[in-house]
Amino acid sequence: MPSYKKTITGLTALLALFVIGEMFGYDSLTIGIPKAFAEGAPTDNIYTTMVGYMAVFIALVNTLSFIVYPILIAVVDPRFFLGIHQANEGTILQIWQMSRDIMNVIFAFLLIAGACLTVVTAKKDIISKFAIKFVLGVILVNFSWFFPRVILDVAHVLTASIYQLPGMVATSCAYYDNLGNIQSPCKYPYDFKFFDEAQNIADSDVGPAALGFECPTSTVCYRVDSLAPLSNTATGMLSGLIMNHAHLPNLSIVQNFNAGGLSPTSAGDLVSFFLQFIVNTGFLIILSVALFLVMVAMLVAFIIRIPVLWMTMAFMPFMFLGFVIGEKMGNFNTMKIFDHFVKAAFLPAVTAIPLAVGFIVLNSLAFSPPPAGLPPGMADLLAPSAPMGQFLPGVDNLWILLWNIMTILIIWKGFFAALAIDEIYANATKGIQSFGGSLAGLALTAPLNIPIPGLSKTNADGTVTQPTFGQVLNAPRAAAGLSKTGNLSLEGLQSQLGLGGGVTVSNETRVAIQNLNPDSNGKLSDDEIRRLGEKLAKDDKLKDLSYSQKVEKIRQDLINKGVKVDDDTRDKLIEQMRIAGGGGVRNSAQP
Repeated sequence: MPSYKKTITGLTALLALFVIGEMFGYDSLTIGIPKAFAEGAPTDNIYTTMVGYMAVFIALVNTLSFIVYPILIAVVDPRFFLGIHQANEGTILQIWQMSRDIMNVIFAFLLIAGACLTVVTAKKDIISKFAIKFVLGVILVNFSWFFPRVILDVAHVLTASIYQLPGMVATSCAYYDNLGNIQSPCKYPYDFKFFDEAQNIADSDVGPAALGFECPTSTVCYRVDSLAPLSNTATGMLSGLIMNHAHLPNLSIVQNFNAGGLSPTSAGDLVSFFLQFIVNTGFLIILSVALFLVMVAMLVAFIIRIPVLWMTMAFMPFMFLGFVIGEKMGNFNTMKIFDHFVKAAFLPAVTAIPLAVGFIVLNSLAFSPPPAGLPPGMADLLAPSAPMGQFLPGVDNLWILLWNIMTILIIWKGFFAALAIDEIYANATKGIQSFGGSLAGLALTAPLNIPIPGLSKTNADGTVTQPTFGQVLNAPRAAAGLSKTGNLSLEGLQSQLGLGGGVTVSNETRVAIQNLNPDSNGKLSDDEIRRLGEKLAKDDKLKDLSYSQKVEKIRQDLINKGVKVDDDTRDKLIEQMRIAGGGGVRNSAQP
């Protein structure tokens, strides 16, 4: 099933690229990269390649975030639902009328059935148990179009009241600009342009600023206005948090740590460039992806809320069947219609709580100096008088970085906690939350796959092997494992670092070795030995070796996987190679 999901995801992405290409031209598929990448990069090929890859990835995530942002701003505004609801109210009313009529017929049949049971059994238990609920149900079913509208109005008033909290404590929006200076009021983006329209603005002769636009990348441009000091609405809160405190426009910029264009004169210089690049890019990827995913989750939840409200309002009369019969309906208890409606109605209010409180906290504390009385070293660490270095654009000390991370944590944790109000929204966004955790893990471990500059070996076949940071970090653990089994050797350590000599094996054979899963005694199953023997027999890179030499060639790789390479395992592999008919060369070593 996971493979199908990956295939569907890939085909969907390919289709989206095709549609964009056909609509806007295939040149539009080029993700705009900030100019910082174009000049002054070190001449080393690895560094340049990594900068290019990371720049494309970050710019892609940033562009998608800007596409989601204006849609999100619209759907979280209560006026959005009211507008489309008024346009479709007639249709929903017709469905409600049909539901009410059906429910009245059901009540009539229930009344007849109850009367018959009372006469036949000569007991008043049914009447005494259901009479009051039945009468209330018959009356209230005809008002089930009115009270949902009252609940919606109450929910909207409550949401507006929560968003008024920052105004009650006189909180105004401020932010740190690219130079680390405090600016107020915050920026409010509008009139977004994407792809070809943004490209035309970014490449205009007079420049985007002369046209009244800001363009963080060449695929996104927008106009900017000042956010009113007391813009206590969902739009104002999200704009202040996402665009200003989380620095969404700045998350598309990768720092160039060799702005002077100097070529590294030693491996140490290149490692220094790498370390700065890894730390900075790691921050960018984690913050960009986290912000993008929580925006997508919010968008999904608020879009799902619309059909939930419509369906529950249209079929609200049926809730009174569950009201009368109660838990006897089991999983088909129609009172759940009312439960889902109430939760959908109050979802904006529940979501507003972490946003409003986070807005107050950030604007009150992020621009405050550290508490007085701290030791000089601690005070300088939190808010140094001199810059400590560019962690992110406009973030040159740990105090600003702390609140930048805190902004995204407030949005992420607060919003996903609010979604627990109903399993419908929690289940719909569970995949996004899980994907975010997996992607964060990938972002944290991706730098471990970067080859170490200056440490390489040219193999016999002319290929160059370079160990990665991850292989070097894993070498001590691998050495301990080899030592524990009595197989510690220089060849084994070189193999762990990818510097082992000799003839290489094919990708099929290497994958077969990687997929081995020996038991606690280091033994392989017969099926694993059969598959590995078939791969060895048909490996063209080993065609000039005998069966025994083939086994010896992969011995160290098998040991590294925890396989006990004894005579029994060796003989079984040779037998499977014979059965598979591989071209082993018979010589004095061939049994």
